[in-house]
Amino acid sequence: MLNPNTKSTQPLLLSVLLAIATLCSLSAHPRDYIIYKYNDFGLFAVFNNVLGMLDEFDQGKCAGVKVDLVNGLYSEPKMGPNWWNYYFQSVQVGHNGGYVNSSPDTGFYGPHTLCKMDRQRGNYLINKYIKVKPYISHLVNRFYNQNLTNAFLIGIHYRGTDKSSEAARVDYEKVVKTLQYKINQINGKTYKIFVASDEQKFVDHIKNKFSNVYYTNSIRSTNGAPVHYNNNAHFQHGLECVIDVLLLARCNTIIRTASNVSSAVSMLNPNVEFITLNEHIWANCHGRSY
Repeated sequence: MLNPNTKSTQPLLLSVLLAIATLCSLSAHPRDYIIYKYNDFGLFAVFNNVLGMLDEFDQGKCAGVKVDLVNGLYSEPKMGPNWWNYYFQSVQVGHNGGYVNSSPDTGFYGPHTLCKMDRQRGNYLINKYIKVKPYISHLVNRFYNQNLTNAFLIGIHYRGTDKSSEAARVDYEKVVKTLQYKINQINGKTYKIFVASDEQKFVDHIKNKFSNVYYTNSIRSTNGAPVHYNNNAHFQHGLECVIDVLLLARCNTIIRTASNVSSAVSMLNPNVEFITLNEHIWANCHGRSY
């Protein structure tokens, strides 16, 4: 785990390189038909790459985009060859004129989304091009209606485990103090707390400190190892992640740590209040903490 008080030149260097990358043009040529076939990233890191590619297409900077993720952390052959389609409707837009780019530079597209795309633009692209599968919408609606209605809804997203390599780890008590401050601020309104985290200990900590705490029955790390690299339930983990994101997007306020997940939430609901507890090393490329 990184000590947030330890000075290191590596995060600064990476921030500078990412800033340079995002100031440059993205890798697509206007005639390119981008086929996104493989990426060994977490689900919403992939999601942000897709958003970056769709932004290029929507602005006429490439001929088309096809998402065809035939391998990666969420792939289960019994579920089908393209794991994107487990959770979302197929993305295939534009026209393939024969100039296929099957190795798009994801080192450009993810930072483009995270560092240059504002929340309203991201929301526009999601509504236009990315549709959640109906069965997932049903699961989200069922959990929400059974547990989260008729209250001011405070969401918490705590990204732990390996994220300390990209953002300073946040102490649990900092989250507790921030949550208590927000509860005091809403002046006696009925509230509920929805918690999404990859760390079981964090969920338990919040549950022990507060009442009216809700969370999904999800795979979480109990030993500090990142769950998206260290479990065999590939499809199930992706499903749980998408459900948590869609539930977070229904909250009135979100207390969050830096992650691709909370970035996606900010674009799914561009009007939700965000209380950010740490800064990702990529934040410097746009002067903001996403």
